[in-house]
Amino acid sequence: MGLKTGIVVGFAVGYYLGAKAGRERYEQLRRVVEGLPVGTVVEKTGAIVDLVVERFRDEVAEVAPGPVDVR
Repeated sequence: MGLKTGIVVGFAVGYYLGAKAGRERYEQLRRVVEGLPVGTVVEKTGAIVDLVVERFRDEVAEVAPGPVDVR
């Protein structure tokens, strides 16, 4: 079975099982996903990226003369 066929079969099985579970199960899963602390993870990741950019900017400033634009 090729990759594309496997994806199509997986999608079809997921759709069938999801339809069989019904709206009640969908709402239950949605509430669980909404309750996950994704915002905290995103904020921490953003802080780490900012820290890395600042350190990189400092390293480049030592080597390159003039202003450095790191975005």
